[in-house]
Amino acid sequence: MSIDAKRLGLAVLAVALLAGCNFDPRTGHLVPSHPELGEASRETFAAQVIDPDPQYKDAATSSGVQAARATEAYRKGTVEEPQAPNPTAGIGGSGSAGSGGTR
Repeated sequence: MSIDAKRLGLAVLAVALLAGCNFDPRTGHLVPSHPELGEASRETFAAQVIDPDPQYKDAATSSGVQAARATEAYRKGTVEEPQAPNPTAGIGGSGSAGSGGTR
C-alpha cells in the first residue's frame, strides 16, 4: 500500500469517526454536540409564533379606495393624532391597602 492510499484511508476513517460523534441513529440526522446550545433562541422564536397556520372564517378583505384616502390624509398631514393612553383611566375603588384599625 502506498503512502497516499494510507493517508486516504486514515482520512476516511477520521471523517467516519467524527461523523459518528454527531449522528443520531434514531433519527438518521446529524445533531449538535451540545443540543442545549441555542435553546434560548429556539424558545424565543417559538414564543413569537402564536399560530403558524391560522384559519379564519371569512376571507381577508381590503379596500384600495380606503387605503388611498388614508395615504392622502397622511401626506396632507390631516391624520388625527392618537391620544396618549391614560394609565389611571378606569381605575377606581374604595378601601384601604393597610390595616389602620385596631382589633
